[in-house]
Amino acid sequence: MSENFMQRLLGPQGAESGRPQGILASIRYFFFHEEAEEIDTIGWVVMITLLIALLTVQMEHYGAEGGQALDRAQQYAVQAIGVKARGETVAGYAWNDAYRQWLDWESQSSLAEQRGDTEAAARYRAVRDRLATLTPLLSPAYLDSASGQPDLRAFEADTYLVQATMLQERYLRAMQMYDVLMSRSDAFGKQIVLLGIALALIALAPSKELVPSRFLRRLPFLSSVGLSLFVIGWAVQIFLTPLPAYAEDAVDYYAQGVGLAYQGDPDGAVLAFDQALQRDPDYANAYYRRGNANFALENFAQAAADYQAAWDAGREEVNVLWNLGWTQYVLGQQAEAIATTQEAIAMAEDQEALYFNLGLMHLAAGDVAAGQQTFKTGLERAAGRVEEAQASGGEPPASLWSYFTIALDDLDRFVACLETEVCKTTPSYDTLVVNDAVKQAAAQIRLELKNAAVALEYMAALPGEAKNEEIGAFEFGTGEYDAAGNVTGFVALGDEAAPLRFGLAIEEESSRTIDESLMLASDSTVPVLVRFPYKNVQDGQQLVLKVHRNGVESPWLRLVENWTLGSAGEAVLPLSPSSQFALAPGDYRLELYLDGHLLQEGAFQLGE
Repeated sequence: MSENFMQRLLGPQGAESGRPQGILASIRYFFFHEEAEEIDTIGWVVMITLLIALLTVQMEHYGAEGGQALDRAQQYAVQAIGVKARGETVAGYAWNDAYRQWLDWESQSSLAEQRGDTEAAARYRAVRDRLATLTPLLSPAYLDSASGQPDLRAFEADTYLVQATMLQERYLRAMQMYDVLMSRSDAFGKQIVLLGIALALIALAPSKELVPSRFLRRLPFLSSVGLSLFVIGWAVQIFLTPLPAYAEDAVDYYAQGVGLAYQGDPDGAVLAFDQALQRDPDYANAYYRRGNANFALENFAQAAADYQAAWDAGREEVNVLWNLGWTQYVLGQQAEAIATTQEAIAMAEDQEALYFNLGLMHLAAGDVAAGQQTFKTGLERAAGRVEEAQASGGEPPASLWSYFTIALDDLDRFVACLETEVCKTTPSYDTLVVNDAVKQAAAQIRLELKNAAVALEYMAALPGEAKNEEIGAFEFGTGEYDAAGNVTGFVALGDEAAPLRFGLAIEEESSRTIDESLMLASDSTVPVLVRFPYKNVQDGQQLVLKVHRNGVESPWLRLVENWTLGSAGEAVLPLSPSSQFALAPGDYRLELYLDGHLLQEGAFQLGE
């Protein structure tokens, strides 16, 4: 480079300088005039080197910050696991050990009182009261003295659920911050590599002797400039993007809301989620949970808005679309519900419950053919899930049977809405397409779902063609017994046929709930029987008798066995598992299946 180049470059402007005037002309002169070849590249090299140094510092800074965020996330994860494990252990002991023993001694004291043995009853109560001191679950804070039942959900929420939820949310937020920080660190690393390439391009610039063309000689330098400008723009964009800001107290309110919702207090949960969202308006999980609480409160429009807000805030999960689509169905927005549920199916094609929802939406819209085909697809998916489980030597997930139960409940409410115009958790009557084709299709699909649920559970396949078995109408009553305890007569059930008393409920260990269909029998209670005629039945066929009380099946009362009563006759079956228990008051409905085919239904009522 000549010694007076910079003077010529920065010298007087005008005709006497021999240089063009104007910005574009000056840029052209700077890059392509033969004098520009003498430009010292040191300036560009220094600039790029300084930029590399700056980006290296930022890369290391964000890498270190990301490492700290990862450490915090791991600490929260470990703490959450510990709190949950300890809490579940404490709750398990309280329910399965302490409360079961408490129930046993309470039962013994009640029976002693009935026998008139007050001293024994007092001793049993003393042991019962001693047991109550072993766990807070049996303290007045959780134990309802009137019903004798503790509030397990409140105990679990206070013991571990709220704290574990809070720690889990902090873990998720720390991981989100870790991802953001490491993404920035990685971006700066890539930018450093690009600037290194820019330096290499400058070094590749050929001499005039090798490449006479000025443009070709300047091409590596121009490429280096372009690449450097791209990196500068990229870095500026990262610097101008703020890091996510998380309000810590929003997590506290969110955890409180989860605990309240778990205890069956959706009103309190909504208030807690409101507080969380006031502090963090982009809190996707809070929107989703508030949507669930608003749905429980039948605030369906607000629930739909919450689910949409959760999706928009970044919770792009199938459950959000699932709930949003169902809420749109309840609102009578069938076109939107169908589109949303189809989008959910695209994310989870193997989820049979979504097909059941979509089929019901098609029926609500009056599209019978689409509804029938969609339910059929859902049943085929369910059968495939059972087949896969059988092939691997395992069992299908318990959620599969829950989905069948929920789908049937939804279908029953839909049919009731069509028939009675009383519509609860269904679209309003005036939004439905009501005609005989829809009613007939709904009735047929209901039967197919019921048959499929029983056949898949007990025969691991969809039911085959129905045979010609016949089960007559159910009669409910009590029995007349001989000295050996055999039923010799049948007394039709009446208001006084089976006197019942309030007693202690029996635990269903599988779900930590109490089966309220059963209570302890007294000397005055007698078992309820069902009587029905039958013919064309073959010994060895599988009998399944389901008992529902107040619209919910009682698993303890389900009867599953092979038929042994011959091809024709009259059957009398007890509805309680043993003489120790009696049926509680309520509305009962029975369903009888043979080889996965529903052949008879009946209902009766028991009053106190």
